[in-house]
Amino acid sequence: VKEVTIEERVRSDTDWENYINEYNSTGRIYTESENTEAPNFEAFTSEKKTLEQHLKWQLMLSGLPNEKESIGHMIIGNLNRDGYLCSDVEELALSADAPIETVQEVLDHLQTFDPPGVCARNLCETLLIQVKQLGIENHIIKEIITNHLKNLENRNSKKIAKALKISVDDVR
Repeated sequence: VKEVTIEERVRSDTDWENYINEYNSTGRIYTESENTEAPNFEAFTSEKKTLEQHLKWQLMLSGLPNEKESIGHMIIGNLNRDGYLCSDVEELALSADAPIETVQEVLDHLQTFDPPGVCARNLCETLLIQVKQLGIENHIIKEIITNHLKNLENRNSKKIAKALKISVDDVR
């Protein structure tokens, strides 16, 4: 006959208790685990850039001469939060002490940047820039954007079709 110590008996009873609790449970099993905090992955993502920062980054990568790059920075500084240019080219040329043609050339360059349609002066110009960047060479689309945005907004395809002398299906 083997003598069983109290410690062995307590350990044996505890093992049976764990066994019974584990396999005779209502479905919930409580286990202990090491409570270590996982790294916060948001800390590894880059900060959100503003439109201005994004455009200045593209401008610096574009390789323009210093004079034109400074005009580009001035143009970017005159955009509203939606990316529309709030100043006339003439005003910008006066402020930069540069020829209007140079300012217009830099503006045309900036209008090729991402997001498509940025640095436009109005919705019509934004859409025309986007059509150009998509490589769409369709005079009807350009005509609708240039002269019929209000009808397009009101979904008045018949009026556009009549004005352009095309079918409603062609408008759509």
